[in-house]
Amino acid sequence: MLTTSLFALGLFTALSVGFDDEIPADKKLAMDFLANAEKILQQDPVDGKFGLSRMPGIHGRPAFRVNDPAEKGAADEWKKLTDDFVPAVLSFGLFDEKGTPKRKGFMYSYYHLNHTNFIENQDYFKAERKFSDEVAPAAAKKLFLSGEKTATTEMDYAGRKAMIEMRIVTAPSDKCMSCHEGVSAGKPIGVLTLLRIAKK
Repeated sequence: MLTTSLFALGLFTALSVGFDDEIPADKKLAMDFLANAEKILQQDPVDGKFGLSRMPGIHGRPAFRVNDPAEKGAADEWKKLTDDFVPAVLSFGLFDEKGTPKRKGFMYSYYHLNHTNFIENQDYFKAERKFSDEVAPAAAKKLFLSGEKTATTEMDYAGRKAMIEMRIVTAPSDKCMSCHEGVSAGKPIGVLTLLRIAKK
C-alpha cells in the first residue's frame, strides 16, 4: 500500500511538472525576445549608448546586426511578435531601496501603443497611460523585489486582454557600478516589460 501510494505520488508530481513546463508558443516567443534583449543590454556600452537605447532601432541605423546571435534572435522574434500582436516595451531602472524604479525608458520603434491607430482612440489612450504610469511600474517593482527572474501578468486594455511579460536585467560585471551604485555582477539592475495585445 505504501509503495503504491509513493508511486502514485511520484507519478502525480511528474505529471504536474510536465504540465507546468508546457509554455504557450506566444508566451515563449515573448520571453525569448526579452532574453535576447537582456543579452544586448548587457554588452559593454563602449559606443556610449546606455539602457534601452542599446536596443537597435527598427528603422535605419542602428538596425539589428544579423551576425550578432542576440540581435538576430531579437530581430526574428520581434518580427513574429509584430505580425500577430500590438507590442510595447518599457524598461525600468535605478531602483531605490524600496524597489521603486526612478527611471523609465521606451523607444518609439518598440512602443506601438502610441501609433496613430491606437492613440486616436480615447479609451486606448487612457489604457496606455494606465499601463505606462501604473500597471507596468508596479509590476516591475514586484518582480524586482521578488527575487525571481521572470513574471507574467495581464490587464484590461479598453476591453481587450493585454498580456505583460517581464524579465530582470542583471549586471554582467562590476563595470555597471559606474552608473548603478552599489550593484555587483549578477545583481538585478533593471526590468524589461513587454505588453502585447493580439491583433485578432
